[in-house]
Amino acid sequence: MRRTHHRLRGDGGQATVEAVALLPLLVAVAAAVLCVLAAGAAAEAAGAGAQAGAVALLQGGQPEDAVRRALPGWQRRAITVRVRGGRVTVTVRPRLPVGRLAAALAATASASAGVAPASATPAPAAVRGGDGASGRDPQPAAARAPGRPTAPAERPAAGPRGDAR
Repeated sequence: MRRTHHRLRGDGGQATVEAVALLPLLVAVAAAVLCVLAAGAAAEAAGAGAQAGAVALLQGGQPEDAVRRALPGWQRRAITVRVRGGRVTVTVRPRLPVGRLAAALAATASASAGVAPASATPAPAAVRGGDGASGRDPQPAAARAPGRPTAPAERPAAGPRGDAR
């Protein structure tokens, strides 16, 4: 009798119980990963569609048709195209089983089919070298301390311990 009682106290089924308990968590993590991937695909599609619509607008075509042709089948059914002036805005809702989640993860992208107005001021050009006096001595020789070198080439080279040779 004692051997039977010992077998009942064993933990042979503990791993199975733990695996069954983790299944809902694994399903939730997989669903979250799929939602993130769907949102990323929607963002890419919105950008591509907006660019295609802007190009069509520049060429005198219909931007809505160009956006629909630029997107894969599942995304064509979940888009909104808005054209205002020379700007095409595309919103793509990812295809998800939960409608509110799909609306929350919708991606919007815009592309302009026009050129900046002539009155717009151009961005300042990048200036390298600060004030342009990179190689020149900012102080005249009379204002400099006696014995102070003026250019890096005139300074003594450092030895292996950092001291002057």
